[in-house]
Amino acid sequence: MAECEVGWWKAHHRDQIKLMTENMTKLYSLQFGLDMKTARNIVISRVTAALWHNVAEEEEDNNKEATSNYYWNKVNENLFQHFKELLNAQK
Repeated sequence: MAECEVGWWKAHHRDQIKLMTENMTKLYSLQFGLDMKTARNIVISRVTAALWHNVAEEEEDNNKEATSNYYWNKVNENLFQHFKELLNAQK
């Protein structure tokens, strides 16, 4: 599991979206006992949140707080969806 966790972090840092998705999917399958298809479907909203996170940070670093807040809201929306799907899959 640690290898998958570090793998998705590295892939995120390197903007390797496909590899990030693959590593996170494997992690969720192992961590939560989900089949790969279900895990991948759940991971998509978290990967999307991570990508919006990058944009939000970039805007904030450029002193564009209003724009940054827009993207932080996108992060929140996607994570809300992500955790909702994850909780539903574990029922």
